[in-house]
Amino acid sequence: MAADLYGTTGPTMSFFERVRLFFSSESKEATYEDPMLYRVVLLLEVAMFDDDFDDSEKALIVRLLENKYQLSRPEIEDLLALAEAKRAQSHDIFAHTSRINEWLSLEDRADLMKEIWQVIFADDKLTPQEDHLARRLRTLLRLDHQHWAQAKLDARQQQD
Repeated sequence: MAADLYGTTGPTMSFFERVRLFFSSESKEATYEDPMLYRVVLLLEVAMFDDDFDDSEKALIVRLLENKYQLSRPEIEDLLALAEAKRAQSHDIFAHTSRINEWLSLEDRADLMKEIWQVIFADDKLTPQEDHLARRLRTLLRLDHQHWAQAKLDARQQQD
């Protein structure tokens, strides 16, 4: 069964309806807000943190979206394009994590941290800068050390 994009409650609008709303003329003034979008924005931030968006990192993000959320390739490409546009508008990780904290439960944020670690480990190296970013995201996502460390361990074990 595919994971619920919104946790246990949330809008029933389909992904394509949200994309259509985003691009519709009447919504140009509105801000597009979606938990999945912000998750992908954070994953892109992590992947591009070292200024090298490696093919392995992109493949991992695509695989996560395909397997966990059962999105099609066109949906994934649209979501990645929207996330990159959102990322280009604001490099303020605090704003992105604040929205995520409003929407996601502790367990969902811990799961997101696992995805973040998976992206960090995708290129088979952990730089001190990436470790620092992960620690910063732990604080911004309001995770305790136990959830953060377990997410790191789970991501590392899944990589092997």
